[in-house]
Amino acid sequence: MKKLIVCVLVLVFTRAVVIGQDAAATLDAAARVMGTENLTSIQYLGTGTSYNLGQAIDASQPWPPFILKSYLADVNYATSAMRLETDRTNRDGSAPFGGIKQIQLVSGADAWNIGANGVAAPAPAAVAERQLNLLLTPAGFIRAAKANNATVRTQGSEKIVTFTTSDRRRVQGTLNSQNVLVKTDTILDNPV
Repeated sequence: MKKLIVCVLVLVFTRAVVIGQDAAATLDAAARVMGTENLTSIQYLGTGTSYNLGQAIDASQPWPPFILKSYLADVNYATSAMRLETDRTNRDGSAPFGGIKQIQLVSGADAWNIGANGVAAPAPAAVAERQLNLLLTPAGFIRAAKANNATVRTQGSEKIVTFTTSDRRRVQGTLNSQNVLVKTDTILDNPV
């Protein structure tokens, strides 16, 4: 019986090492393909539609949509910081809750908002969410997956990369057949 237990443990350990090596190789390939190997900062900008998380008037209704006139995110991976500036309106052009222009920042363990009057206000309750948003960017995801011992499984032509952050949040990303990150998923607590 002792020999059988040792054999099973060796097989489990060997499989874990192979999976770990496969994950590292997969993430390295994704970083090469996406050009994020040596990336320290990036800027995202765009327009479109945004939704207010958990702010539906009725729980059976969808979240209210906003016209996103501009979205500008400056991300610095070297300092774990991000500045997000949005300009949004209700569909009728009126100001949504929180105002038309919002500036949200995070740097390490600090978060704050800059109001329409230009005054910065601390936002300590937003640190975890904003740091999570930083690691859900393509380069942030690859870096976090490497740092948090990600696992990889194949699903059709895609690879599903999963890891758990230091605050025990499960994060998952999907790489397409060219090793490009096409989707990230996680779950956020929301008291609403």
